Amino acid sequence: MNPETVVEQGSPEWHRLRARKITASEMGCVLAKPTTKRHGTYFMQKFRAFSYGELPDDSPKPWHQHGLKYEKFARSMCSLFLNSDIRECGIFVNPAADFMSASPDGVIENQNSGIEIKCRSSLSAHEKTKYAGKCPPEYMPQVQTQIICGGFDHVWFASFYVNPDDPDDNDLFLVKVNPDEKYIEKIYAASFDFWAKLQTKLENGK
Repeated sequence: MNPETVVEQGSPEWHRLRARKITASEMGCVLAKPTTKRHGTYFMQKFRAFSYGELPDDSPKPWHQHGLKYEKFARSMCSLFLNSDIRECGIFVNPAADFMSASPDGVIENQNSGIEIKCRSSLSAHEKTKYAGKCPPEYMPQVQTQIICGGFDHVWFASFYVNPDDPDDNDLFLVKVNPDEKYIEKIYAASFDFWAKLQTKLENGK
C-alpha cells in the first residue's frame, strides 16, 4: 500500500489538495476525447485551480447527499460481508505520477485493498449492476486509478441499495476488481498527456 495523506474527506483541506490533482473520480474526464465538453471543462477547472486558486463547485448534488447519508451503513454491511475491518481514509497520491490522486471510500488493510461504495437511490440501477455481476464500465476509470494511487492488490466495488422508507429493506452487491494492465496503460498515457498540456497552458498563461 502506498503512503497516505491523512485528511478528512470532504474537509476544506481535502478539497484544496484535490484541486491541483487529477482525481480518480474524474479520471473519466481525462480519458474522454479532448474534443468533448467533459474533457475541456475538467481541463479548464484544473487551469483555474493553478492560476487563480479557484476550487471547483463541490456542493453536494442530490445523489451525492444520498450517498453521504447511507455510506456509513453501507460500509458496515461491506465489513460484515468481507469479514474485515474497513478503515476510512484520506488521499493516496501516485508515487510514480504525483499529479494523480485517489480517495477511496475505505481501506481493507489485511487485504491491501480499497473499496468504492455506490449508494444507489435507484433500485433499478442497483439491480442492473447486480445482474451484470461486474463493476459498471463508467466506474472503471475511478477504480483502476484507485488501484494505481493506493498501490492496492485490488479494489472492491460495492453497489448498495436501501429503501428510504424501510432501512431493513436493503441489498448489497460486491465484486472484486483486479488491476487491468492495458486499462492502466491507457490511464497513464491520457494522464501524462493531459498534464503536459496543462503545464504548457500554464506557462503560456492563456
